[in-house]
Amino acid sequence: MKKTFWKFGMVTTILAGLLTACPTPVPPAPVVSSITVTGAPSDNNIKMNVPVPLTASALDSSGTAIAGATFTWVSSNPDAVSVDAAGVVTAKKFGAAIITASSGGISGATASQTTYGLEATFGTWATGTNSAYGTNHLYRFRLKTGQAIPVQTSLSFSTTGPTGWNNNIASVTSCETGTVTLNSLGCTRTLAIAPVSGNYQMSVTYNNETFVSQSVAVDITAPALDRLVITITQASINAVSATWTSVAGAQVYYMRVLNNTDQTSDKSSPWLTTTGATISGLALDTTKNPSIFVYGYNFDARNIGTITFPANSRMVNQGKAITIPTP
Repeated sequence: MKKTFWKFGMVTTILAGLLTACPTPVPPAPVVSSITVTGAPSDNNIKMNVPVPLTASALDSSGTAIAGATFTWVSSNPDAVSVDAAGVVTAKKFGAAIITASSGGISGATASQTTYGLEATFGTWATGTNSAYGTNHLYRFRLKTGQAIPVQTSLSFSTTGPTGWNNNIASVTSCETGTVTLNSLGCTRTLAIAPVSGNYQMSVTYNNETFVSQSVAVDITAPALDRLVITITQASINAVSATWTSVAGAQVYYMRVLNNTDQTSDKSSPWLTTTGATISGLALDTTKNPSIFVYGYNFDARNIGTITFPANSRMVNQGKAITIPTP
């Protein structure tokens, strides 16, 4: 009797040990079926340099959110619109981008987001033999899709530069819409202010809203565009023809003729990719220092609204007095 009891107890102990050793079943990891991305503006317009946090949610096949899901964020156009690892989006330049969040091999995306606001870049303006005569501004302003700036509107753009630039005083330039209503406008302006290496910032206020450009580091140690050499091939009081040397790095030129003393009879050629032009319909006066000026740019100034801004804008101009033969 005693021996039998011992055997029974031993069997019970072994069974209990086996039951204890069996692991608790682990439920399978939830499978991502879809991803939603929220937080983008409902009108699909992102203001330049204003961070927009996006949120991604991973859902299983029943539409239940999966806790603890991690995401990889990607912008289809990172030069214009960046996104960091946390899903924070920043519009940096004119353009459009789709922002995508991925997890578990599944992706979700925003609608295409268009940037709006102020984009600016700065550089040097060279004239004559001076390679750093002034500061060049290249900037453009765009409203949201569907909005427009009325005809003949003039906007004031304020620029501040590194310590010492313009005696630490903001400089204000203007840009106008002209004779048509525009969604965006672009301007290039030169200032007879010596450039200083460092960061520049521009701002504009429109309809009680302020827009600020990204800071742009201007490198004035890089050489400006090469000097222009102008050759006048024909001149009269009514018309002037000229050619000039090509400038390394220049994309477009234009030629201007006027009575330089009082700025009368001021006419310009269209934007040119060639190195010569003729301007007619003039009324030059030999007593008013008639002059020719040629300008070259390292960006395509024919359509500032759509070009890719250079990191540093360069502009060169050269003038020359016009000698008109006596009849």
